[in-house]
Amino acid sequence: MRFSRHAKNNMRLYDIDRDAALSIVSPEHQVDADEDGNPFFVCRVKGQLLCLILALDDMSTVITVYDLEA
Repeated sequence: MRFSRHAKNNMRLYDIDRDAALSIVSPEHQVDADEDGNPFFVCRVKGQLLCLILALDDMSTVITVYDLEA
């Protein structure tokens, strides 16, 4: 799985490693899709409620990861 620069920067900001971010990507954590159709996943990791968005055209690229409660 590839991570955009934006996703990597946010992962550093929220102290989330690659494995923790990848643990969010699973069918039980998929919530919906954004306005562009990119699927997003929500899960609590290390006490933070995180949202991860995948690129619709390339399901192996993480566009962003961010804390929903920040």
